[in-house]
Amino acid sequence: ESPAHVAGIAFTIVDTGGLEEEDETDANFMDIRNRWTHVNVASRGGAGGVGMGSKMLERTAAAVQNSTLIFFMIDLRAGITAADRRFADWLRRIAPAGHVVLLANKAEGYITEEMEDTIAESLELGFGEPELISANQGEGMGLLTQHLVQTADAVVNALSAQGLVEEDSEPDAGALPAAEAPSDVGALNADGGDAAASPREDISLVSDAQPEERRDGPIKIALVGRPNAGKSSLVNHLLDEERVLAGPMPGLTRDAITIEWKWKNRGIQLVDTAGIRKIGRRDRSNALEGMATLQSFHAISRAEVVVLLLDGTHREPYGILESSLATKVVQEGRAIVFAVSKLDIAHGAKTDKDLQQQIHNMLSYRLPAGIAPDPPVVPFSSVTGEGVPELFNRVISVYKRWDRRVTTGMLNRWLRSVLRHHAPPRNGRLETKFRYITQVKARPPTFCIFGNTEEVADSYVRYLRSAIAKEFNMRGTPIRILFKKPQNPYHKAN
Repeated sequence: ESPAHVAGIAFTIVDTGGLEEEDETDANFMDIRNRWTHVNVASRGGAGGVGMGSKMLERTAAAVQNSTLIFFMIDLRAGITAADRRFADWLRRIAPAGHVVLLANKAEGYITEEMEDTIAESLELGFGEPELISANQGEGMGLLTQHLVQTADAVVNALSAQGLVEEDSEPDAGALPAAEAPSDVGALNADGGDAAASPREDISLVSDAQPEERRDGPIKIALVGRPNAGKSSLVNHLLDEERVLAGPMPGLTRDAITIEWKWKNRGIQLVDTAGIRKIGRRDRSNALEGMATLQSFHAISRAEVVVLLLDGTHREPYGILESSLATKVVQEGRAIVFAVSKLDIAHGAKTDKDLQQQIHNMLSYRLPAGIAPDPPVVPFSSVTGEGVPELFNRVISVYKRWDRRVTTGMLNRWLRSVLRHHAPPRNGRLETKFRYITQVKARPPTFCIFGNTEEVADSYVRYLRSAIAKEFNMRGTPIRILFKKPQNPYHKAN
């Protein structure tokens, strides 16, 4: 689902999974289609469990029941199929009366006799004459806008009759209630994020950067990791409902799904991303996997805190793939929390302390460059709920560190103390001298040190980063340190 604005109307749009031919051997699917009830998985048992078709139909049923306006789409070129008739009958039973609009897609170009027959045959579905549109060419979108305006006016009139809004109020963000139903939809985006600036970049690159975002909005959190790491299961546990598809089969999530949520009265914007596989294991012939991976990377670039999920059932939860993802997060300048999932079935029946120690040991030699030492590691279980409160307490704490600013006076007192205890190494024959430090931005914390050189040994940069994190409580936060050599106004260039 995603917020949208059309003709001055704010609403939430939900894209559901496609309704396909039902499998007569799938008892769960038939049960949902015939009785419109949730399946009690625990009571059914069986080897198959709840199939993909059953889960998709269950999500679609919930979306329909919670929607104000429903677009039922058919393929004008394929004609009316037996599946269209069955699901039209299903929709008439479950959808609110008068809320369904029939759309005939792929209506671009010349309307053939076969298409005209399809239009006439579609009247038998019971939703009136279809609106002819072409999603590919953008034709017929004005017709959809008319339905949105009419629905918004009807909602406002109904609320006015109940005295909930003023008579002269205009349709606005409250015109169409947000659908609370689960869905598998996300904004389709490419990976447009730029790599992080090098520690050697000029300070002007920071001053010319975009202004920092507002701090009063929801915290943007992206859940990333390898397939079947437990991202969707965590979302369902947090919302206490089957909001997204989750199961033992990897690859169920194909889109980046954004969900608004609250934790201790703090607004949270959760993004459940598709699992990312190693480059060598990706199916390059599968465009869907490639686009899903791009969406996951884009979610990282737009997030404020990234929760990197590590599969606790693996012998090596923090492997090369996870190290690459952590490096990507740090390059984007985002705060990061390492969350070890599946604590209830972790490999070797490890305790939470064992898992924490294992990950800390792996991070000690695979910690991405640019991040302060000792990042938070939180084991949890989506099944039992163990560790989940601690996980989001850490997320809030890391966000505050990532958003922190330090006064210039405190920084320069700290710098003088550091220089007394550990002076910087010489740069060739030149003695390195630091004169002044200031924080040029937060999110992530970025500091600029003015001195007589812009070339400082990487080992000393790491030392400064660790010292800043220890002194100002920024452990586990990406910290950028820039060095600037003031220009001599009396120096004449050749």
